[in-house]
Amino acid sequence: MAVCRIGDWVYVETELLPRAKGLVRFVGPVAHDRRKNWIGVELDQAVGKNNGSARGRVYFKTKEYHGIFVRPKKILAVIPRRTLQDTIPTRTPPPEKRRPSTPCSDKKNGGKRAAPEFARTPPRRRGG
Repeated sequence: MAVCRIGDWVYVETELLPRAKGLVRFVGPVAHDRRKNWIGVELDQAVGKNNGSARGRVYFKTKEYHGIFVRPKKILAVIPRRTLQDTIPTRTPPPEKRRPSTPCSDKKNGGKRAAPEFARTPPRRRGG
């Protein structure tokens, strides 16, 4: 049985997947079983049973079928935060933006932009 807290990424056993990845969003007793702690997990995939609510009470919010409440023994592993940081892609700064050269500019025209070619043709008349 793995010890986890809110904000931990975990692998949890579900009915549809033997090993589903998710984020712990709730730890504590629920209304239908106040004597035991339950763990509410927001799953990455739609293999859960709910949207973060149980028997009409909302414990956390997530998409439909992305939430599940499990007993601590169903938590297979807690993903170490160090490992998780290694898997998150680092954001690289965007390349410097350069102004593209304008193919419409013409030195003969005094550097003014020429009108696009399609604008010089007269509109077609519809038959009538």
